[in-house]
Amino acid sequence: MRKHRLGLVFLLGLVLIFLATPGVSRAEDERTAKLIEGAKKEGAMVFYTSMNVDDSNRMLKGFEKQYPFIKTKLFRLGAAPVLLKMLAEKRAGVFNCDVTLNNIFEFDVKIKEGILAKYISPEAQAIPELFKDPNGYWASLYLQPFGIAYNTKLVSPQDAPKGYADLLNPRWKGKLSLDRGDESWLAGIMHIMGEAKGLEYARKLAEQNINFRSGHTLLLQMLLAGEFSVDINSHLQRAERYRSTGAPIDWVAPEPSLVSYNPIGITARAPHPNAARLFIDFALSREGQKIVRDIGRPPARADLEPIYPRLAKFAKGEIKVVPISIKWAEHYNEYLKQFEAIFLKKK
Repeated sequence: MRKHRLGLVFLLGLVLIFLATPGVSRAEDERTAKLIEGAKKEGAMVFYTSMNVDDSNRMLKGFEKQYPFIKTKLFRLGAAPVLLKMLAEKRAGVFNCDVTLNNIFEFDVKIKEGILAKYISPEAQAIPELFKDPNGYWASLYLQPFGIAYNTKLVSPQDAPKGYADLLNPRWKGKLSLDRGDESWLAGIMHIMGEAKGLEYARKLAEQNINFRSGHTLLLQMLLAGEFSVDINSHLQRAERYRSTGAPIDWVAPEPSLVSYNPIGITARAPHPNAARLFIDFALSREGQKIVRDIGRPPARADLEPIYPRLAKFAKGEIKVVPISIKWAEHYNEYLKQFEAIFLKKK
């Protein structure tokens, strides 16, 4: 009887040891160790992104701090130029990029062109299903809520436009701005209002003599300088960052508001594949996502809130939103032609 009890105690001890050190954790440790071993031999990682230089460098410095044996290189341009560079390099048989971060529409092209490889990071478990690819090509690094920003020295809160229809008021003629590459905004308007009504609205809005520039950051800087009064489709995390420093800017969220998400993925011919996987793991981890949060961008992880409380309303459902879907990219060329024909007068 005593031997039987000792046997049960021994068996229970084995079970407790097994539960305390689950196979999944050991497997993940082994996987990471292999990646580190490979990355030490590679010694480098190249990042192509449309995220601004300052924010990109903060992410890369955090990564290098954790993996000092990896030297990173940044290539930063606008969303479309990054895509065009990667397409040109692929056709030339040149493969320099390891990891890319871009807008959702550009990612659709990269997948179809075979530029991306599947990689499901274990950290992607914390990313909501809506913000990652079910096939494993990408996961979102951060969310991008959009709204209407205005210069508070030129526009009072009472007079500021509250929704899309308000932008048609004759008082705003010549005082509005929009990014000349905002075809995804037009796609969102057509999705919200319906295709016919959305196009009709866009044509009326075009009669407001809109100021067009390339780059949302540039538009906000010009808005702060008083070049115009209202930015139609503003990056709210940057607007909120300026507002927190006392800059003369505020914003409203028309309902429903558009929310985009910026995916990160590994390239199919990555010259440093181990370092690339480590970087994606880091970017999606709590540590990497805290960097995203601290630079003012709403992190994609469900267990971290944005640093600016007003932006948390988008994730909490306090503001009705319409996510810009990668499925819309199937009609990207159509949206682009419509945007150019209506706003830029290109046939």
